[in-house]
Amino acid sequence: MSVGSQTTHAMTRANLAGAVDARLKLQEIAANDLGGAPHDYTLGDERVYRRDNPSRGLTYAQAAQRARSSSAASSTATNCRTTSIAVTKQSRGRACRPAA
Repeated sequence: MSVGSQTTHAMTRANLAGAVDARLKLQEIAANDLGGAPHDYTLGDERVYRRDNPSRGLTYAQAAQRARSSSAASSTATNCRTTSIAVTKQSRGRACRPAA
């Protein structure tokens, strides 16, 4: 049986962990895209931006788009390194080519 106080504690910790992870990922995306280190960036006003130059930054939407395109490219590259049959299937309409 779950009572309110136990559920609140468990969910609060999970939400905190998710928020900390999301913040770090946004900072890493900005650092990869704009240069610098993740700790050089902060979040505010629906943006991730450099602490020393707030005009250099990305909106959350721009960061999400970069994460999606980066994830798709990484997934394609990983799939292209598998067996030659998988590479042949993956290469149709994509950037990777079958192994010779």
